[in-house]
Amino acid sequence: MVDYKETATDGDGDGMVQDATPFERPIETKVEDKPVVEDKKKPVAKEVTCVISKKNYYLPGVGRLIKGKNEIKPEHADRWLSLDGVEAC
Repeated sequence: MVDYKETATDGDGDGMVQDATPFERPIETKVEDKPVVEDKKKPVAKEVTCVISKKNYYLPGVGRLIKGKNEIKPEHADRWLSLDGVEAC
């Protein structure tokens, strides 16, 4: 497939660029500025807190910790830190 070239030149002198393609156009045709499409997805900042657990834990309605370093939601930090073997990073 042939790509659209904004900077195409008239190679054969007939006054047309990109001959015999879907993008064929007169040489004096100005290319309209293409609208800039902004990415509507913005990164969502996750608020997390870090805890270190000495063993695996599970709290219903809160979630699960595995042995080692874990990222948790700040609103759950008090519940996790109340357990033996869990400390803040």
